[in-house]
Amino acid sequence: MVKKKSNNRVHKGAAQGPQNSTQEAAGNVDGLRIQFAQIWHDYFGAGNLEDWQRLCHDLGITGDLSSKNKCKKAMQGVWVNICDFLTTPDKTEVERFPSQGALARYTRKTRKIYPRKKVSKGSPLQLLMAHVF
Repeated sequence: MVKKKSNNRVHKGAAQGPQNSTQEAAGNVDGLRIQFAQIWHDYFGAGNLEDWQRLCHDLGITGDLSSKNKCKKAMQGVWVNICDFLTTPDKTEVERFPSQGALARYTRKTRKIYPRKKVSKGSPLQLLMAHVF
């Protein structure tokens, strides 16, 4: 579980004091990346149609979602911060951005960056990834 303390995201069980070294800080970031990947896996499951439909519903998408392809098409142009989406219990509270640029600015400012290398081919996360840098 990710806990918010001040403006820093803290990995449960990680030291909550100031970082003593660059290596320690890098280790905490790597731990968070692994944790986000696990949270996604726990949320999305096997990736069957019902999982895709739940994701679309949680993203606020309505309409004909009778196939994975229709879900994929419906997700185009949806801009949410993946880290916020995964850590917010009530998905309706997650901020939706009007454009990829607005999401990129927010993501750079908050440093809430989902690890691109943890996104599998064919994953809906590919559709939610924005070009941030």
